[in-house]
Amino acid sequence: MILGFVICITGCGGKPQQKRKTTPRKHKIENCERFGSQLSRVWDEDRLERLDLPVKVYQKELDAAHAERIVSNLNAFADQWIQVRTNACEQHNEPGQMTRAHYRQTVKCLKKALRKLDQDLDQFENGALSALDEVLFTLNACS
Repeated sequence: MILGFVICITGCGGKPQQKRKTTPRKHKIENCERFGSQLSRVWDEDRLERLDLPVKVYQKELDAAHAERIVSNLNAFADQWIQVRTNACEQHNEPGQMTRAHYRQTVKCLKKALRKLDQDLDQFENGALSALDEVLFTLNACS
């Protein structure tokens, strides 16, 4: 019995254990108006100008109708990316609308889609004319 008391005093520090106060984490509100700048690092007027020659090559060598849809598909991707990213942000900012884990997963997916678009654009600019054929499908997994 005395041995147990001595062990407790030396092991417990001689003081009674204090309960830690836990406070709920604050919900971080994010600015949902800044996502256009993220997109513009990949898709902007300069990038559109660089696509002019590959699109003309595509028109001559493959399918003129499909070549005309390339820019409209890229613009649709940009619009959809902004919409999904903004919606996720707004839902995250409303407590109870989107879990933190789901928000992080959505943001990660959108970043991955943007990186893929950047890679596909590079490939298209360098002559891989079919690189942009499925550009809109990369966002389906994120919404």
